[in-house]
Amino acid sequence: MGSFFDIFKGRPDRAVGIDIGSSSIKVVELQRKGQFVELVTYGLLETGPYGGREIGRVATLTTERTAEALKDVMRESRVSTNVSGIAIPFRSSFMRLIDLPQVTESELDRMVPIEARKYVPVPIGEVSLDWALVPQIIPQMGALQSTEQQVHVFLIAIHNDILSRFKDISTGATLDNRFYEVEAYSSMRSVLSVSNEAIMLCDIGASSTKTYITYKGYIIATHIINAGAEDMTLALSKSFGITIGEAEAMKREKGLTSGKADDLTKSLELVLQRIITDLIRAKEDFESKYKTNITKVILVGGGAQLKGLPEAIEEKIKIETKKGNGFSQVKTPAFLTDTVAEIGPEFSVATGCALRAILGER
Repeated sequence: MGSFFDIFKGRPDRAVGIDIGSSSIKVVELQRKGQFVELVTYGLLETGPYGGREIGRVATLTTERTAEALKDVMRESRVSTNVSGIAIPFRSSFMRLIDLPQVTESELDRMVPIEARKYVPVPIGEVSLDWALVPQIIPQMGALQSTEQQVHVFLIAIHNDILSRFKDISTGATLDNRFYEVEAYSSMRSVLSVSNEAIMLCDIGASSTKTYITYKGYIIATHIINAGAEDMTLALSKSFGITIGEAEAMKREKGLTSGKADDLTKSLELVLQRIITDLIRAKEDFESKYKTNITKVILVGGGAQLKGLPEAIEEKIKIETKKGNGFSQVKTPAFLTDTVAEIGPEFSVATGCALRAILGER
């Protein structure tokens, strides 16, 4: 689910997962060893300088420049395979849970593209579609149906121009790419185990914050917030009258640990409150619709590295909040235990892509 151009060539024993974000590119190489999947190497490259901007800033790069940056980070991190899986940014996709009449699977294949026209905001001929049936895993989902003869379908659409761009990046980086997958599924695969709880996975990127509410291995609801880690850096730069680079360094070094009365914390919380307000709204909307409580918030993405962030969100939302570990499903060297726990949130998407390439869709 959530994949496009999935090319089955057998399952490789080694693959690299690729996450091309708005301010950085992350790669994770994994290998199958017996019954385990092990971490081989990982790397991160800030793309700001490739676009003439500071580290931490959002940078819009050409396809050629992106491929060049990708080759650079793979070379610097000593990735040893060109077999890959690439994540598509959530912002570049359309995702929605819809209800359709209960018909045969072949009839659904014909019906979904027709019904998608009601929801996808561009001509249907300009997008590629993926969809999957979602079982009635939440009892209240049945109560939402006007008739018992309906089924739940999770719909995903990606504009063909986006897929073409990522295909060109793959070609430019000389990759043997097996699939393109919406980043939500990559993160979920690497961070979460199938649970009987409703969990909010919150991905704090540079330009935006994405939320995916999951239940029993299915994404039920999604939301995007137009505020992220870059906004925090810009707020610090303006508040303290310092350069973007100095503000980024200050944010990474101190975070929210200086105390509530501290000017640094106050500046960061101006942006953080925008994110928290939308998280609360998404949580309340889900709980009201499905009469099912969200029990946990898991933070991933580069913005999740902000010191003191889980505690600040938990205080406002009043439910358990913690950082996710993108390496939780793979075996890592003992000497890297502390390191992978620290950087795990930022590499959740890349790890999830590599896992899929090796293990298949799970």
